[in-house]
Amino acid sequence: MLRLAFMASFFLVVAGLLSVGLVSWFRTRALRHGATPQARDPPHTTSFSTSSATFLAALAGITAIAWGASSWAEHLIEAVPLVVVGTFIAVAGSVARVNGIGADEAGLAVRFARRAPFHPPWSALRELVPPASPLGGWRMTAVPGARCTLMPSDLFDHEELLETIVVRAVLQFDGGIWRKEPAATSGEGRMAPGISLGKR
Repeated sequence: MLRLAFMASFFLVVAGLLSVGLVSWFRTRALRHGATPQARDPPHTTSFSTSSATFLAALAGITAIAWGASSWAEHLIEAVPLVVVGTFIAVAGSVARVNGIGADEAGLAVRFARRAPFHPPWSALRELVPPASPLGGWRMTAVPGARCTLMPSDLFDHEELLETIVVRAVLQFDGGIWRKEPAATSGEGRMAPGISLGKR
């Protein structure tokens, strides 16, 4: 019974992650396809703490460990990968959990629970790669090689930040990826075509 309870808990948490991902996937549809209507200026400053949805990844790992531990005696082949993978997810989800994001005219700041922040100026941010699925994240690359991925739970109810990033970093849609214009040297360049900064 305990094993079934932990199994159900794990799938419930995964369902929560999928739900958040699907909502974010819908809200960012236009940006993932290269444009949204009615361009206007981005806010000078944006800052927010992330929602409780950012705890879901670590919680999925914890419930996987509990599922595996409860299966150890009778289902060892099932238990070992659950404990190993669950531990990795729980640790990664705790250390790399995004707890706050800010953006102003100078650059972007992504704050993590137990990691150094990702804080590039707009001129250094080179790419924003949309996710391939609702459970994927938006991958950013900045010179000289710094990288950061924002998951749907990090952006939940603040998806308009992605449009601010596109506008401030002067990115253009190219082959499914938002890239820096070759001539762009400043984070205060012109508005990317067709971007709207309103919430959807």
